[in-house]
Amino acid sequence: MGAGGHRPLTRGGSDKINIDVTGRNFDTPTQFNMAHKYRTAKDFIKAYLIKELPPLATIAGHFRLNGSAVFTPFSTIERGTKIEEVRLTATLKSQVNSPDLLRLEVFGNYQFGLKTINFAPGTKDSGIIELYDSRIASSSSSKIYTAKGYDMKDVLSASSPTATWTIGVKAYYGMGTATGAAITEAWVRENLLKHTAWNAHMGAVTVTPGAEDYIYYLAPVSWGLRVFEFLGSDQTNPESALRIKVRTDNEMLNGFAQASATEYFVVRSLGKGLGGGSPYTFNLGTIG
Repeated sequence: MGAGGHRPLTRGGSDKINIDVTGRNFDTPTQFNMAHKYRTAKDFIKAYLIKELPPLATIAGHFRLNGSAVFTPFSTIERGTKIEEVRLTATLKSQVNSPDLLRLEVFGNYQFGLKTINFAPGTKDSGIIELYDSRIASSSSSKIYTAKGYDMKDVLSASSPTATWTIGVKAYYGMGTATGAAITEAWVRENLLKHTAWNAHMGAVTVTPGAEDYIYYLAPVSWGLRVFEFLGSDQTNPESALRIKVRTDNEMLNGFAQASATEYFVVRSLGKGLGGGSPYTFNLGTIG
């Protein structure tokens, strides 16, 4: 730094600060910026050019399901899954040249109330903080938990990360001979297949029907009705108005009543034996 000239130094954005460093020793008191009570040019640089940054927060979630003793990461779980216990893992860390930590807050939109962890002066890294809750009474809706922290200057963490699990159901599809009242929960669970994706309509159904088989598609009423289409015309049976409630595997396992299950539209092809023994595909679209 002993060479002469004006050198551009930056703080944060694009603004430049030019400091005449010709012949100056940064360890020696000078009249440099004394009006602002900086003892040396080095003090000035520390105060203005080394930017203080907000703390960094993290959070991760795990839960125990259906009596298991093993915690698994938050994910999409089937409706009716029994959640035994939730474990949240959070951290808060001060960034380089930034103030000590003040507190970490973790909270959720369900029974998990606000948890506040206060830190002793001089704390730069919270380490791993684990919080547990076993009061989860239902798995019928998604849950989200948030972490946010503050430093000694009451500056909020750079972000407020979240940990979330979601609840899923799947569409059913397949082939069979049942019509009308014969299409029951038991028949659906025994004869039809589940779509691979959670909470999403299928774009098309492909099966290989036998000579007497119809093609079926069932999706939750809350998703909206889809019908079979062929060359732009509706090829769906009048039973599309039929609705039945079908329990998930976990709802069956954990003793849920059928009355509380997801309600599905029943969609059946007008014709049977489609494809003549070869795979047949129906696109799914909205009415009209």
